[in-house]
Amino acid sequence: MSIIKNEIPILEFDTEQTAVISPVHENLNLILPKKCVFAFLGEYIDEYAEKTGAQIVSYFISMTKEYPVYITTYKGEKIVLCQAPVGAAAATQILDWLIGYGVREIISAGSCGALEKFAEGTFLIPEKALRDEGTSYHYAAPSRFMEINKRARKAIEKTILEHGMKYQEVFTNLINSWRKEWNQPDMPFYFVQIAPHYKQPAGIREAQLKTWLSGLENIGACERYAADSTDIHPRNKVAPGERLAAWALAKQYGKKIVYSGPLYKSMKVNGREITLDFEFAEGGLQTPGNEPVKGFFIAGNDARFYPADAVIDGSSITLSSTYVSAPVAVRYGYGTFFRVNLFNKAGLPAVPFRTDTFAPDTYYRLFADSEICRFPEAWQLDHGKRLYFGYAQGVGCCAMLQVWKKTGDRRYFDYVEAWADSLVDDKGEIHLYKKETYNLDYINSGKVLFDLYNETKKEKYKLAIENLIDQLKKQPRTTDGGFWHKKIYPNQMWLDGLYMASPFMARYGAEFNRPEWIDEAVKQFTLCHQHTYDTKTGLYYHAWNEDRSQRWADPETGHSPNFWGRSIGWWFMALVDALEYIPQDHSGYADMIKWTKELAETLSKYQDKNGLWYQVIDQPSRTGNFPEASVTTQCMYAYMKAVNKGYIDSQYRAIAEKAFKGLCDKLLISNSDGTLTLTKCCQVGGLGGKPYRDGSFEYYIGEKMRDNDAKATGPFIMGCIELNK
Repeated sequence: MSIIKNEIPILEFDTEQTAVISPVHENLNLILPKKCVFAFLGEYIDEYAEKTGAQIVSYFISMTKEYPVYITTYKGEKIVLCQAPVGAAAATQILDWLIGYGVREIISAGSCGALEKFAEGTFLIPEKALRDEGTSYHYAAPSRFMEINKRARKAIEKTILEHGMKYQEVFTNLINSWRKEWNQPDMPFYFVQIAPHYKQPAGIREAQLKTWLSGLENIGACERYAADSTDIHPRNKVAPGERLAAWALAKQYGKKIVYSGPLYKSMKVNGREITLDFEFAEGGLQTPGNEPVKGFFIAGNDARFYPADAVIDGSSITLSSTYVSAPVAVRYGYGTFFRVNLFNKAGLPAVPFRTDTFAPDTYYRLFADSEICRFPEAWQLDHGKRLYFGYAQGVGCCAMLQVWKKTGDRRYFDYVEAWADSLVDDKGEIHLYKKETYNLDYINSGKVLFDLYNETKKEKYKLAIENLIDQLKKQPRTTDGGFWHKKIYPNQMWLDGLYMASPFMARYGAEFNRPEWIDEAVKQFTLCHQHTYDTKTGLYYHAWNEDRSQRWADPETGHSPNFWGRSIGWWFMALVDALEYIPQDHSGYADMIKWTKELAETLSKYQDKNGLWYQVIDQPSRTGNFPEASVTTQCMYAYMKAVNKGYIDSQYRAIAEKAFKGLCDKLLISNSDGTLTLTKCCQVGGLGGKPYRDGSFEYYIGEKMRDNDAKATGPFIMGCIELNK
């Protein structure tokens, strides 16, 4: 061992890489995961540990305190959580101990003071650390500094930007640092706002605008409309180049030209109308070819924005909407991607803006509102063409009722009630419902009747419930008592049918004190599990044919040939929805919990790297297969509800979060009218019938796809509610 001397004592170190005192001298039977979060905020560590169900695996005992060492699961990976003590020596001591028992990658976080003046709440990401603690030399070669892992640093930076954290502050610091670096305190700085793009949050563009208007000298911004929703680097480079040149010509060369598009100045409310005034609008505002103005939205105090009718009057615009009687706020081009068309006489586009300070909206409200915008009447959900008691409309309406319960906003309830009220007459008879078809799909829409009856006390809704129960009393069955899916599909149990009917029966039994119907619901789950579960994969076949008469049925087992994603999604949702109404002391409760846990474990193995599940769920790499929206939204919902209800471990929240992110990144589109679109939804899937559906791989991947299918959008809304997104 030799001591490397330095004129600065704190920088002296020894070259010996063998510890004098082993940090693991206790010889604990302990092997820790390689990743660790080491935070100087003990109460937050303990709080997070409690929320996530983290387990204490050991304690580090110091002179002043016993520090619990937790293990939790994040996105399917086990990590260590541990409080860091104050003081380099004490912190190093625990780190040495953690490393001795297996930790290799560490994120350290906490609060601190700084020599430079920073606003409270500023997030600092260090690039390197001065090695003054004496211990790190046992793990890494001698050096003055220890470089922070670049991959980890970039990941943190990316996360900060994705969440829009202090973009304006960072941008301002960038401008000031460049001016300082080049010793030009008044260096002109003109920039182009981020292009409209489906992955670029409106908050970034807003932060750029605020930077321009913050009072910084000699800066300016120009808007970039020449864009493609899927291309962050639009091909049209000429337009933004000319706009930047206009800034330079006006500001640096003194040319008497207009250099900015119309910029919002003030707002005046007059009854149902809002009038806006603009700067940089000399000579008046205009649209190409005098076409109607696009891109304006107004809202009342409820923060629900609706497209506005706009009338130009010189440099002003007056806005109104039939849906907003008392407007308080305006947005123009405020979104990820938008189509707008307001210009000044110089041909420069208006700058997107908003006048409100409303908190960011939730995905469940945004998507529910998108569905109502697309389908003003609930019978139109799932692209419906007539008034009908369809199961898909039922899925969508169940989601709307959940939004009503979550927000208290009556219009979501009214949307569903208007549909049901037009379908159900005073005798409880349902429009176009034919009991004699013994179709389990009809039962699904009956789920909405419980909330409607409880809220309105209209007897007709209770009568309609009893009408559906009467169908189930007479539903044709297999020899062991399993419901046929439909009369036209004899001797067949489908996973779909469990979602359609069993939660309905369980709720009916619970709310109307008819326990025999809870028994019936459990019985159907038990039989379906018995006949469709595959022990090799842990998955469920789409259907089972008792007499093996169908071409799709395996002659030995009666199984259909493949694992269709959405059918498994139906089954998963059916389990978690029905469990809500089954008493814990029921003889079948434990089995249903067991099946839910097993399926949660199994499905996690089939989730792809983006968080999605495939049309044929167990063959993701097979040519022609693809990630599909409905199975992904259904699994997202079922996972998160099961976590919230305590049916499965909290670690599975990471699976639901990953699914949500994958849907947002890969299958969700922001439209120029402010709505959201969910893509890659399988329109229909089944077995038998005319033309015959053989359940082959080729059949499933060949089914038609469409956007905004209620079998996907309904679970998406409900899943976002469970995730609180």
